[in-house]
Amino acid sequence: RASRSGAASLGMPPTELLLLLSAAPAVTTVAPPAVTTTDMHDWLPAPPVSSGGATAAFRFAAAVGSGMVLAAAPKQAVVWGFCEAGASVDVVFRGQTIRATVAPDHATGASTTWRALLPATGASFEKHSLEARSGGRTLRLSDVLFGEVWVCSGQSNMQYPLGTPTCWNATNVNCSNPHTKQCSFGCTADAGAEIASMADFDGGMRLFQVGRMSSKTPLPDVRGEWLPPSKMGGRFSATCWFFGRDLYSVLSPTVPIGLIESDVGGTPDEHWSSPDAIRACDIARPWGMPTTLSRPSPRPDLSRRARGRARGTCRRARSTRCCGTRWWLGFCAPRSAASPGTKARTTPPSRAGTAAPSPR
Repeated sequence: RASRSGAASLGMPPTELLLLLSAAPAVTTVAPPAVTTTDMHDWLPAPPVSSGGATAAFRFAAAVGSGMVLAAAPKQAVVWGFCEAGASVDVVFRGQTIRATVAPDHATGASTTWRALLPATGASFEKHSLEARSGGRTLRLSDVLFGEVWVCSGQSNMQYPLGTPTCWNATNVNCSNPHTKQCSFGCTADAGAEIASMADFDGGMRLFQVGRMSSKTPLPDVRGEWLPPSKMGGRFSATCWFFGRDLYSVLSPTVPIGLIESDVGGTPDEHWSSPDAIRACDIARPWGMPTTLSRPSPRPDLSRRARGRARGTCRRARSTRCCGTRWWLGFCAPRSAASPGTKARTTPPSRAGTAAPSPR
């Protein structure tokens, strides 16, 4: 279940996240009964097996694609991808040819990446195209907008999706019948109306949802694609969507908004820092699932998958220049002398009726 109180308030992130927090105005939330960990894990799909061999070919990174939103001036947007070692890569944008920097990837160094800094481009709804050229091959992107890009990350509170068009039942708002989708994990208030209204924002918003994958080491790339809101639909983070939608609606002048969702529920806060950072903070407990949790995880692969999530996918999200991060840490490790923390359980809010402004 979800309440109707606008964009979500956030918890404080671990210091090792290294991303600027959102400066959006604070709002209040009403916390309904927490969903159970079992419900959330049952909803969570199993991670696909990642393939390291796919990074060798000349290509754009997954988070760089047609239909994306790039950071507008005064920032200089970054486009990047993969190539063979020793290759030269040129990026052509608005008649200007830019020589890309080629170097080992920042994750493990096993792959070779190219990276180009575009000239600062003002925010607008003009659709741009660009090309990357190497060794006689040309890659093209189209429908690229410049505006504000935000990364949304955290645990199950951020992962909580809008739901499905039929999951919400107003006559069961108090969950007198608990065996329904809206009373477990993944259904916001008036989900059908919220999902239907996403099409009103297709002209100026783009969404990217990082695919879940398992890894014990940082990943050179992620899985996902940029989609307009109507094509992403109810699987997207409710908190991230409401934040971006409301921001798009109040900015003056209106500018394109890109949202990148990278989250995984049920993770202790330690899993959002690297093992090296945990050791530097002199935290004695190993970097595994805390043994003091009141109930074991029903998904035995969750701890391993969460570690890869924190170290791998969040790192790749940071490769895209953005305005800031929306972070919701709804469940921290139990408080102890070695690992201070708190517990707080809420679910994302909903607010129907926000109209999309006309792009200008």
